[in-house]
Amino acid sequence: METIINKRIDHVQKQQLLKKYPILKNLKKGQIISVELKSGEELTNLIYIDFNDYEILVSKQLEFNKEPEKIMEDIIDIHWIKLKKVKTLKILDVNR
Repeated sequence: METIINKRIDHVQKQQLLKKYPILKNLKKGQIISVELKSGEELTNLIYIDFNDYEILVSKQLEFNKEPEKIMEDIIDIHWIKLKKVKTLKILDVNR
């Protein structure tokens, strides 16, 4: 019985999340997005990877005109952004 209740709670939480951020329904891995935080900071040219109930996983988009060491730093620069800190999400690259 507890499993059924937990599944129902998870479903309701996901529905609320998708209602607040409907863009998450249509996002595909690898799309370029922009995230505006409630603090006013805007993070652009991020590669969308995935999301869970509380966070969105993104990576910096690589800039190949950098030195090789800097490119390697960007490749491993993957981080979670807490959704409660997000004001808006925008898709920048709709062709992917």
